[in-house]
Amino acid sequence: MFKPLLLAAAALTLGGLLLFSFNQSDTITAERSGIPIAKKLDTNQLTRIEILDAAGDLVLIHSAVGWIEEQSSYPAQVEAISELLLTLTTTVVGDRVTDNPERHERFQVLTPPQTLAERDSEQHATALRLLNDSGTPLLALLAGKSREQGEGQYIRFENSSEVYLVPELLSLSADQAEWLETELLNLEEDLFRNVRITQSSGDLLHFHRADAKSKWQMEGAEQPLKQSKVSTVLHRLKRLSFEQLLEDDNTETQHSLNQVTKIEASLADQRKLLIELGETEMPDGEHAFRLSVTLAGGDNATLQNSVRKLHERINGRVFSMRTWQARDLLYKRSDFYESE
Repeated sequence: MFKPLLLAAAALTLGGLLLFSFNQSDTITAERSGIPIAKKLDTNQLTRIEILDAAGDLVLIHSAVGWIEEQSSYPAQVEAISELLLTLTTTVVGDRVTDNPERHERFQVLTPPQTLAERDSEQHATALRLLNDSGTPLLALLAGKSREQGEGQYIRFENSSEVYLVPELLSLSADQAEWLETELLNLEEDLFRNVRITQSSGDLLHFHRADAKSKWQMEGAEQPLKQSKVSTVLHRLKRLSFEQLLEDDNTETQHSLNQVTKIEASLADQRKLLIELGETEMPDGEHAFRLSVTLAGGDNATLQNSVRKLHERINGRVFSMRTWQARDLLYKRSDFYESE
């Protein structure tokens, strides 16, 4: 009599445990699946953004002057930050893939080590943390590999073993070029009147024109001047931008700047540009450079303010540009002649 009752009780208990386990799994999945990654994110509390990946670390902080990169205090792109927050608050979390920690490496959602040398892009995720004033995370996310068959990317929330699929790539990177105000100049080509290029060898290339409608002339030219080549130089100058902020005392930076080409440009509005471009390519395929801008005179308050703000931003900093960009400013004299 008692034995059948015990068996029945055991069966009910086992069934209840299985039912509880099943329902608990469904409940956990429902907490993330079907809702935005950062549904309850209060952007008014956001004061710090941290991104860690296999290439490096990036920290953006909200200061009295706006968003800046923490180490350099250089301005960040507000548009890029806004786009990130929009993506996080609108991208809906898809299906849960696994909650087994042993499978985290497979989906590349392992937490990246603090030491850069220990990080592996084939194993570790790109870590994103959004924090408030007190350092409390508003969101802590690990972005893993992209889906091999079909669209999407695997993600994991910090302190959770569950891996989910989201329908699109989050495009997270600690690359400065993705987050900083990399555009240094935005000028009209018609403004340029004189361009002097002084190479470390001592060779001087001096281009000039009377006005925007005149053709460029080169002092001491022995052959007809190739106008398109001068335009290539101007195109690089008028839209000057950088890839990375460099440390002035870095050995590779100093080596690149041992020999420099100086590019001086005078504009019709009395602005003068000076770029000191390192002729030696750095190991990562970039050239170091400095920029300075001055205003020779005039009482244009708007122009004066523009030059002042740019000066505050560049302020003796050392930047880098890609080698293919640097080539446009390192032409030899013979490169400017028309082919026979």
